[in-house]
Amino acid sequence: MKLTQIAAFVALSSAAAISQAAPIWQDFSFTGLYGENYKSPFVTGDKEIEQSTVTFEYGAGFKYGDFFAFADRTDND
Repeated sequence: MKLTQIAAFVALSSAAAISQAAPIWQDFSFTGLYGENYKSPFVTGDKEIEQSTVTFEYGAGFKYGDFFAFADRTDND
């Protein structure tokens, strides 16, 4: 019986939190970049490298504040 009450409390509090946290606006962005002929300070000589970068961005406006996050993933030689 105790476990059922705890599960019910968690479910109700989660539903209340989710309904209060509905974003007023939100935006998601996915960007990919590619380039050639870069000179790296970590490579000796005149070797030029290729590089690609992927960026994920998310922004949202809530009733009590805004949220923004991004992550970059770089792949180079």
